[in-house]
Amino acid sequence: MLSTLHQLHPRHLPTLLLLACAYFSSGQADKSLEHNELILKIDPNYVEAMSNIGTTLRGMGKAAEAENWWWQAVKLRPGYWDAVENLMGVLCNQAPGSARDTAGGSGPRYREALQLCEFVDNSLRMGDEVSRGGTGVVGKYQVQDRQLSRLQSLLYSEGNLRFALGDVAGARREYEKAMEAVLGGYRLDEVIVRVASVGAQEGINQMFHQQLHHQPPPSHNLSIDSLPLTLLAPENAARILLAMFPETRGVLPGFVGLSSSKPSTSGSASSALQQANHVASNLVLQLAKLHQDHAVVAQPLTVVLPLYYMSLALEASPSTYNNLGIILSAIPSPQTATFVPSLQGGQQAAQAPMGSALAMQYYTHGLTLDRRHPHLYTNLGSLLKDLGYVAEAVRMYEKAVEFNPTFDVALANLGNAIKDMGRVQESVAWYLRAVQASPNFVEAVCGLANAMAGVCDWRARDGLKSEMAVRWQAIALVSDEMAEQIFLVMSRGKRPTAPEYAHKLRQMISYSESPRESPKDGALAVPDKRRGWMNRVVEIADQQLSDGQKWGCGLLLTGNPPVPTAALTQFVDRLCQLLPLGSASPGPLSTFVHAAQRAVSNASSAEWRQLARQMRCEGGWALRLSERVMAEVQRRQFWDREKTASLRPQLPTGLSAPTVPTVLPFHTFTYPLDA
Repeated sequence: MLSTLHQLHPRHLPTLLLLACAYFSSGQADKSLEHNELILKIDPNYVEAMSNIGTTLRGMGKAAEAENWWWQAVKLRPGYWDAVENLMGVLCNQAPGSARDTAGGSGPRYREALQLCEFVDNSLRMGDEVSRGGTGVVGKYQVQDRQLSRLQSLLYSEGNLRFALGDVAGARREYEKAMEAVLGGYRLDEVIVRVASVGAQEGINQMFHQQLHHQPPPSHNLSIDSLPLTLLAPENAARILLAMFPETRGVLPGFVGLSSSKPSTSGSASSALQQANHVASNLVLQLAKLHQDHAVVAQPLTVVLPLYYMSLALEASPSTYNNLGIILSAIPSPQTATFVPSLQGGQQAAQAPMGSALAMQYYTHGLTLDRRHPHLYTNLGSLLKDLGYVAEAVRMYEKAVEFNPTFDVALANLGNAIKDMGRVQESVAWYLRAVQASPNFVEAVCGLANAMAGVCDWRARDGLKSEMAVRWQAIALVSDEMAEQIFLVMSRGKRPTAPEYAHKLRQMISYSESPRESPKDGALAVPDKRRGWMNRVVEIADQQLSDGQKWGCGLLLTGNPPVPTAALTQFVDRLCQLLPLGSASPGPLSTFVHAAQRAVSNASSAEWRQLARQMRCEGGWALRLSERVMAEVQRRQFWDREKTASLRPQLPTGLSAPTVPTVLPFHTFTYPLDA
């Protein structure tokens, strides 16, 4: 039929385009190229044909030629999304064996993809306009309403590319731009502030602030830098966008064109709207994670929680409920009455911190969406265990293991809980399963070593040493002379005189000291099977001590020879403000801090080189110095009543929280560790 139409109307371009697509779908790539090229002879700027030629060439394995056609289409019409998305897919997922691979450019080409995003962004952007909240400006784009979701996906990809290339601040800007493209003229900061303002009226939030601060949360004159902590119950969080955008029934303004227009189905979203909401939900979660990891504002949780609520309102995901529960359970809060699962079924009354009680609600709501979600069961179990309901926690861990038998965290937690109930022998089996599922899971390895020591089970405790002891015992049975030789070796460390036994002992020593594979990508090396559990605990302790020495590495010093970073300069300047040299005889700490400030300002001086040598562990150095300054500030506050004493030293910007070591100092009383 299309061929007949083409014969009747040989210059009708839509017919030619459909005919070319039909040939491509039927596997006739040459015919498809022929008809697309015919279109371009009639209209050289017909970008649909260019994009189709690129798709056809890509299917024929001619990736480089396909890219040229897609680039040509994008430059003629930056808003032709099919060509943009095809080109992005090629640049971000370079196929092995393509023309660019053979030229040495194997793998994703993120910088080229970023150039594409920037070109489309700049071409479609018409300028800025004042936001609806009046606190700033938002970008205005020449894009149809039904295409705003695709613009958002492009800006989201641009943010991901910047993040992958190390530009965290640039990634945050692009993520915010991506959300603002569909917020109907609002800045993202304005929507977050509105979430906090609406949340101030919620009962649980008012109760939290009333008990903690003895006053209700503020709801007016808020800014992104001075938001109160906003606690919402799960059902209110799921409806937060309805309060933000009542005129669109909770649909983001940029997605209204994707929603159903029929009154009978206005409450349900079309598949296109669901996909757009899915992308927007992931985008908001990415922003929340960025705020968590990089502390963009002084109190990250005041921004992180509204972003999570928005994500839930866009897409009710069990994983989001799980992550929100983890965050809420860590918030210090007053006690409140709540309910926890009962072993007999149903609920039982309990007392819990308000954050933990709210976290339990989120875990429970998540399980209504997915009854087989192992992470929800595991975290709910950990919450119950922290509240003292160990038997109930064991049931949750067992549920998690039932639905994922190799989930190492649930297996180790189950071992911990059973051991805490006094059933140490029974816990060993769970620890063994956890180690089998994840041999380098340090909590499981250390838990196994503790549990086996607790029941005096020495099997494989010391690895080859145990094997050598068994061999010595066997050889000792040969004769009294051999027994005496072994006694001398084991009790005094002396080498035996019998040549034949000395040779055997050297073989054993060589076997035990055989080299192991070195760690890859900073991970613990796979332990040699000839080494026992305690050897592995020692390896873990060594690795974690080594990791602790690298905490904050590169944050305060950079280059070789090292020079101070801006973060170090700001950190030392703030400490000097807290400890001014006002008195005639300043203390040694004030003198040191101001000497450090002078050294940092002159990176070529001997004083700077001496200071840099002290900062081998940059994070530890900053933390110790902050603690000493804090103690001095408190002393001055007590004795001198100085106004600056009310201030607190802040750690360098960008310094993440240190990893808590698994092997703690008190373990040295039970582990055979060297001093």
